[in-house]
Amino acid sequence: QDQRLSFTGVLNEAKTQRMKLDLAIPFTPLQWVQKSENLEEILEESQVVGKLKINTLPLNRIARFIPQLKEITGHLDGDATISGNLLDPKIELDTRIEIPLLVIADDTVDDISDILIECKANSDRKITANLKATVNGGLFKADAKVDLKDLENPLFEVNAKTDYAMVFRNDAISVRANANLKLAGSLEDATLSGDIGFVESLFYK
Repeated sequence: QDQRLSFTGVLNEAKTQRMKLDLAIPFTPLQWVQKSENLEEILEESQVVGKLKINTLPLNRIARFIPQLKEITGHLDGDATISGNLLDPKIELDTRIEIPLLVIADDTVDDISDILIECKANSDRKITANLKATVNGGLFKADAKVDLKDLENPLFEVNAKTDYAMVFRNDAISVRANANLKLAGSLEDATLSGDIGFVESLFYK
């Protein structure tokens, strides 16, 4: 239609639509024949438009593939847009993961709850992410920016903050900490800065 070739793909689970992909590219076979010797030019002139929708994809099934996980609840939602041309497509991905409960097979870590992860990524290999969670009754927050243009030595900046986070616990002691840390640089040259303060720690007799 209108010299465009359209594709639609749907992933359904029972009666719920989990994913939908809509993709359209030019359909100009006459021009393709006329320029058959110049494939690169054909691809460069072929503008692509697409959308991907991820709708409440459940996460509970992944526990069976990860032995360290006893239980996980929650879902993933996301949107992606595809633009540019077939030679150089541009992709923008926006995801949101909500995990009300995460149970790890480790007695020193209580249930992790109220996890929220928001992540954006694009075809320029740039990623931004925000994380919030409650661990052992303490609040943990983090945000990150990553540039993967140089895959061998990517650039990154990670900021982490904790409020009354349980950092260590055994039968004799439990230690909580407030922290504000920053890790920035590259894999070859990174700097860690910030401060950590121990609060409301307990010693058991």
